[in-house]
Amino acid sequence: MNSNQQNNEIEIEIDISKLKLKPQDWSYKGEGACNIVVYYNPQPSSSSSSSSSSSYHNYLKGKVLRLKKKVSSLSPTSTSTSPSTDDKDYRFVQNVMQPLIGSKYVNSGVRVSIDKQFINELNAIILGSRPQHRIHHQLDDEMTSAILIRDISLIHTADALLPSICVEIKPKCGFISTSKYISKQNIELKQHVCRYCMHQLLKLKDGSVDRISKYCPIDLYSLDRSRQLRALDSLIDCPQNNLKVFKDGVLYFTGQLGGGGTGNENGTSTLDIKSLDSLFNNINILEKEKQLLINLAQVQREYDPYDIETIYYLYCKLHNQAYQEDDVERFKDLSHLTNKEMQDIIERFLIATTAKDCSIMITFKLPLANQDIQNIDYIVGVYI
Repeated sequence: MNSNQQNNEIEIEIDISKLKLKPQDWSYKGEGACNIVVYYNPQPSSSSSSSSSSSYHNYLKGKVLRLKKKVSSLSPTSTSTSPSTDDKDYRFVQNVMQPLIGSKYVNSGVRVSIDKQFINELNAIILGSRPQHRIHHQLDDEMTSAILIRDISLIHTADALLPSICVEIKPKCGFISTSKYISKQNIELKQHVCRYCMHQLLKLKDGSVDRISKYCPIDLYSLDRSRQLRALDSLIDCPQNNLKVFKDGVLYFTGQLGGGGTGNENGTSTLDIKSLDSLFNNINILEKEKQLLINLAQVQREYDPYDIETIYYLYCKLHNQAYQEDDVERFKDLSHLTNKEMQDIIERFLIATTAKDCSIMITFKLPLANQDIQNIDYIVGVYI
């Protein structure tokens, strides 16, 4: 049975500072290149005061906050977050990514107000839980709002005593470029090896990982069950930051780049990772929800037909930056493009990049011994 349903949208904007919510009530859950996600994990004293506080506490239970990090931007004039960019980012998810990937899978959430004190204190609280290679980018203290979203690593069913198990997969880029603009020195590699597999070699060389993962996104997106199972087996064997497992909303298993401390890669009596591997071999959630992978692959491919080499050239040209002389000949049939057309191509590439860097969340209850494994309740969603 599929229990994949959108939660009821929040109809009011919650000002965290006015609610007197403490940064200690939020715990680290995970992060990507641009955002950090924390989940509501209140201290006992925070939820036991007035009826008003209690109602807000009940409302925030099962929610996460997505907050922007202070990172560099493609735009040379953009240096920090402002209220207008907060709103732009929110509407980007709501009006662009949600229709493209599907409202069934993407919940845009709502904006909630935050202040600099909350951000700075939260930065300090979550620092010890973050992966080392991420900590140089902290939360942006110029933010005036964050996004409050349902925590889809939890599923509420009648079997309250059974743990919620959530598998988070970062599938990455699901196609191999066929762009005619790829340089001669790169075309043989780029048109035969996927982007993720190339990056594995780079990460091994720079010391980010100590071994190469056998996971290939092309297998996951193939819709071929045997290839998808091979992809999942490879993720379990070497998760890095592409696989996380949550038990009742708390990070339980991940790889060396996944954050949340060292993780538990050995399993426990309650949940054994090898048992999870076996479970995936026996349930067909990915098959039932294949439209999600189809949508993601379509957005990635259709919005990035040119390859990053072309995007870099157009970006340099648009911003009057130097580029190599031989690029003029290689991209000569793009010379007629107006600034508006170049900007549109770059913006479409950023939409594709967002689709490549999202997380798929698959949440279910562990089946009972006598339960038909194909009829378990589950939720599938996407975090942008």
